[in-house]
Amino acid sequence: METKERKKKIQVNIDRSLANDVDAILESLGLNQTTLITALYKRVAAQGEVPFSLALTKEEKINLELMDAIDLIPTQHISTAEELSNWLDEDE
Repeated sequence: METKERKKKIQVNIDRSLANDVDAILESLGLNQTTLITALYKRVAAQGEVPFSLALTKEEKINLELMDAIDLIPTQHISTAEELSNWLDEDE
């Protein structure tokens, strides 16, 4: 009879920089990735939902709108010093 609890292995790909940032925080809290993910899964199971908002913050929404607006600005390819000079001298 097997006494070891059955486990399911979950593998995910996470941005390395994000993972390093989170690992540093977890280490300072005395936790590891497995503990964090297990706690998250337990909360989802208990509440029947993700226990935090997945919506954009106000700042994230503003940044997204800004990036969309920047994409609408026409661009001009300048490859010579003369083209650059002409562009800088143009009046709007």
